[in-house]
Amino acid sequence: MPSRNGIPYDRVSADNNEGDEEDHDDKFVDEEEEEPSTSTKQECSSRWIQILHQTLVPEEYFVMWGEQQIFDSVEAVRLFKFFGVTAVFLVFIHEFVRWFDLEHDTDYGYSDMILYDGPQIILDIVGFFVLGRLYKKKIAVDHLAWVLVVLASSLYVSLANKVTWFQHSFTLYEVHCTWPWELFVFVAVVVPLTCIVIVKHVQYAVKVRQLGMKLIEISLSLLLFLIPQVSHPNFHLHHWYVGWLIGMHFNFDTWWSRAAMAWCWGLYINGIAVYGRDPLQTCDYAFYISKDTRCSFLDCFMHTVAGPHNETHTVYNEPVELDWRNCSSR
Repeated sequence: MPSRNGIPYDRVSADNNEGDEEDHDDKFVDEEEEEPSTSTKQECSSRWIQILHQTLVPEEYFVMWGEQQIFDSVEAVRLFKFFGVTAVFLVFIHEFVRWFDLEHDTDYGYSDMILYDGPQIILDIVGFFVLGRLYKKKIAVDHLAWVLVVLASSLYVSLANKVTWFQHSFTLYEVHCTWPWELFVFVAVVVPLTCIVIVKHVQYAVKVRQLGMKLIEISLSLLLFLIPQVSHPNFHLHHWYVGWLIGMHFNFDTWWSRAAMAWCWGLYINGIAVYGRDPLQTCDYAFYISKDTRCSFLDCFMHTVAGPHNETHTVYNEPVELDWRNCSSR
């Protein structure tokens, strides 16, 4: 079997003292007896690391089919594997939350996921694959070390919603008007932990001389994908979007960076599988699309207004926007 060696998590060397040889003639007998035990532990640890990091589907086997080339490169095969792993998790989480009757969108099914959200999900996967450097050899997506973190993250979000005070969204209105104190405490704990991960990435970027590149990538991502959305009153920061936007930048070749990426991708999978790929502007986006495509069901929201020269114009009733400054604007 071709060696994958695309180990996604940095493994600590089983022999941390390699090269520090000692004169065995000066050792005591009891020290010599301890060596087999230490060696056995190291072998067991190494064996478990190999199991966790073993790639399930070697890419090299699928580039060629006999004498015919099927894929352009092993990177193309890895992209298809990323599609496959994501699809399997989407189905699993979709069924899991329904089987255990956890919070979910009861009207959202596979047909909606494929018909309405499918093209955008595909673009999300490709964007995450490219910007997240998943095409690199050492960032595999089909081994237990990656899969288990994604599974834990995607299950955690749904299970956490069983806690009453956790059942709130991240919108300006909800944060200011409806968040309970327990949720503020939770955020006060999570934010410092997140900052630690970010600082660790910054330190590593400085070490490998990639800080400038990372700052450009992150700045462009925020400028294009987040800042234009935040100022709108209907802005709703879905956790699928947080996982997608942030996770792609945790792409260093270290175990903690790849673990953070896998956790973020689990957030994305949970959001899509449970609620669907809801837009950041919620109802305002739905109204914009309906009005732009002249949907007939908007006729009941139309009325006429008089112009400056007594001419009449047909306009739509705009959706009501919550004012986060006024908690009675509900």
